[in-house]
Amino acid sequence: MPKIVRSIKGDMVDFDLLKIKQEMKSAPSPLEVTERRNYIDNKLQRRIRRAKEELQKTGTKPKNGLVDTSTPKEVVDKPKETVRSIKKGTTND
Repeated sequence: MPKIVRSIKGDMVDFDLLKIKQEMKSAPSPLEVTERRNYIDNKLQRRIRRAKEELQKTGTKPKNGLVDTSTPKEVVDKPKETVRSIKKGTTND
């Protein structure tokens, strides 16, 4: 008989089901699943590497939309327009 209990919020909690899910999560994944994950990760790494190389060679944004985020971009801080400067007609452009 499963241990089903009502929580304080009123939800039904099945402790046997939670235990089974926890055991499944901690079990090692099959070889096929591990190989597929590695293939997908390597494919993404190749795309990122290719985009970085294209960015370094041409200096333009890569075609696939990936951008190197490891180097910080230059940030130019312009003074913000205030309500007072807008009313006076003096903007900081």
